[in-house]
Amino acid sequence: KLLSDIDACKADKYQDAMSEGNKLLEQKKYDEAQARFQEALEVYPGDKMAQRKITEVEKAGGMSQLNESAYKAAVAEADRLFAEKKYDAAMAKYNEALRRKPDSYAQNKVSEINAILNQQRQNEQAKQQQKDAEQQALLKSYNEALAMGQSALQAKDYEAAKQHFNRAQMMRPEESLPRQKISEIDKQINDQRLADQQAQKTAALQKVEQVLDEGDKLLSQNNFEGALAAYQQALSLDPNDAYAKQQLKKVQNLQLNAAAEKQKALDKSYTDALAKGDQLMEGTSYQ
Repeated sequence: KLLSDIDACKADKYQDAMSEGNKLLEQKKYDEAQARFQEALEVYPGDKMAQRKITEVEKAGGMSQLNESAYKAAVAEADRLFAEKKYDAAMAKYNEALRRKPDSYAQNKVSEINAILNQQRQNEQAKQQQKDAEQQALLKSYNEALAMGQSALQAKDYEAAKQHFNRAQMMRPEESLPRQKISEIDKQINDQRLADQQAQKTAALQKVEQVLDEGDKLLSQNNFEGALAAYQQALSLDPNDAYAKQQLKKVQNLQLNAAAEKQKALDKSYTDALAKGDQLMEGTSYQ
């Protein structure tokens, strides 16, 4: 019975060592697992199962060392990328490290990156919403400027219309409509300017004709002074008017002729008076 008890005790010790070794192997505690399998082998030297487990642990331990090296390299690269704020690339490296070895450091960094990326997405979304709101406000102001410009254009208030369309163009330089409207206004302003100039020219010509007619009328009445003033006025309105120059010269000549005739008449009156005086004196002396 004593021998039987010893065998049972050895069997229990063997089973306990093997069971504990398997648990430690599953937990990847390779050094502790190898010690337990070694205890089982000491209970039953040459036991095939214990020997296979020891070989398995040694192989797994070698792989563990490789995984540890790869894990450390992946974490180092991930930390570098994280410091450079290359979060997507860092995330990939931390996940690679976790595939090599589950670890709280790498997992925490993954969580940290997820929080950062989530905050970035929220910030980008807020910026986009702000940008959209600004674009909507700009579009509203743009349409209002177009409407005010069109209203002023219809009222032929070209300067006001141009100001509104210029404002619209500044808001949205890529739009062609404000430029087209500004070109249209510039053409209408130029056309109006030419029309005004023509109207002024026509009015000036009509005024010249009116003054010339008045001058001719005065001339026909031998009102040389009035005619002279009229023709001079005509030339002040149109210095190149040939008829006014001609008539002015004619009046001046007539004035000269009239003055000469008047002087001739005066001379004749004077001569006649002298002659008459001489006659009277002669008649007196005979008496």
